Amino acid sequence: MGESAPAQIDGMEVDASDAVRVRFWGVRGSIPAPGPDTLRYGGNTSCVTLEAASRVPGEPPLLFIFDAGSGIRALGMSLMREKRLPLTAHLLLTHTHWDHIQGFPFFIPAFIPGNRICVYGNAEGDGDALGALEGQMIHRYFPVGLGQLGATVQFQRLEHGVHSVAGLCVTVAPLSHSSVTVGYRVEVHGRTVVYLTDAEPRREGDQIILDPTMLTLARDADVLIHDAQYTDEEYPSKVGWGHSPTGYVVDFARAAGARRLVLFHHDPTSDDAKVDVVLERARSLAVGSPLAVDAAYEGMEIVLPAQARVPDPAAVPVGAD
Repeated sequence: MGESAPAQIDGMEVDASDAVRVRFWGVRGSIPAPGPDTLRYGGNTSCVTLEAASRVPGEPPLLFIFDAGSGIRALGMSLMREKRLPLTAHLLLTHTHWDHIQGFPFFIPAFIPGNRICVYGNAEGDGDALGALEGQMIHRYFPVGLGQLGATVQFQRLEHGVHSVAGLCVTVAPLSHSSVTVGYRVEVHGRTVVYLTDAEPRREGDQIILDPTMLTLARDADVLIHDAQYTDEEYPSKVGWGHSPTGYVVDFARAAGARRLVLFHHDPTSDDAKVDVVLERARSLAVGSPLAVDAAYEGMEIVLPAQARVPDPAAVPVGAD
């Protein structure tokens, strides 16, 4: 993130100053897994950013953050190094399991006056994002309370459906998980990025089915970031735990017409060598289709050239814009 120097897009060096950038800061699921066996893919839990140039002259780039796992700490440090302050960040939480919120108390920009952090979530079932972030920062767990942060932190509930967040079209849809969880589709500058983690296949009896709601969310995505925590062999003993096996994820991405699939939310027991095997398996299943497959790693950046597209008239403006 930061400078808009030439970048690699489809193997070619281009000026990406008006591009959409997706960067991975934490790619692990369940619990951080640091150590010598996870150095290449990384051990931090879920955090991904999406950046795009603002259409308002003179305004800084739009900054969207998917989840606040331990990876958000490195994001905050990067923003500080690059002197990206004051800033406005839009934090989209999928749910409030620890691995998706545990990094928020260590996000340095949240402590600095003049910054604005807009937190979005869906409150069905598990309570709102405010209660979750506030709860993990009470004194018995953390020395600084949420109300003591220097930045302005705003909370907004996003119902299922289509919204306008900071001028971008954001679609929210329910996922199948062990708790209430949502996925996000963000349309920006003619590109579509879908963040669909902590999702398990829906089933009819013993049969795995492709859920129409989830397929609609992922339809024609330029980048589909999808939970792929288990191998096909592991999944039968993990049914009901809220995560997806490799084969299903590739089938889903192909059915949705996604252009690029990024395997995400690696299991904490999966070392680099195992993720390599999972990636090769996924790529073999995608042979014969136009789908590109990668495994997320910390520091990975995807750059998409902007394209013209008419805004979605169904988008509902959200109050925290």
